[in-house]
Amino acid sequence: MYSNTRCHTMKALCLACAMLLTGCSTLSLVLPTQVPYDKDDAKEYGEASHSSFTLAEGAWQSLNVIDMGQSLNIANSPTCFHETNPLTSALIGKHPSDSGVIITSIAYAIGYRMISQYLENKDTLDENGEYTGWHDVYNIFQGTMLVTKAYTVWNNNNIGLRPFGHAYKC
Repeated sequence: MYSNTRCHTMKALCLACAMLLTGCSTLSLVLPTQVPYDKDDAKEYGEASHSSFTLAEGAWQSLNVIDMGQSLNIANSPTCFHETNPLTSALIGKHPSDSGVIITSIAYAIGYRMISQYLENKDTLDENGEYTGWHDVYNIFQGTMLVTKAYTVWNNNNIGLRPFGHAYKC
């Protein structure tokens, strides 16, 4: 089980990570955080939104931190819970360690950002000032990832996994 000091340290660390990933002012040192242009601005300036940190991405990154906190309960309650995500389970096992959970969550956050940036960079305007098909791919990616992460957090909560605390139903 968590000691109080360890639990508070983990909460503070995860809160700091969430603030950095969701648009804290220091994030602009690493990633641009401008608001995306709308379509009319893009026509005027001849470009689509590039390297913007969107609200959908900020929401996903925040949910990822909550999911990480919930997954730490799996590491500390191996008799009650096990990892069911096939990708995560293949990477860190059904009963992961704390460090495995944290490293995997950070890897997911970085991977998500890299895919988002790649799709944003492909999202350009054609000669008529219309977005290319990559705009739809980008929106589908953001929507799908946000809905699946929200479902994961909701489901974890329903089975008794609480972020950064003790398992509720164990």
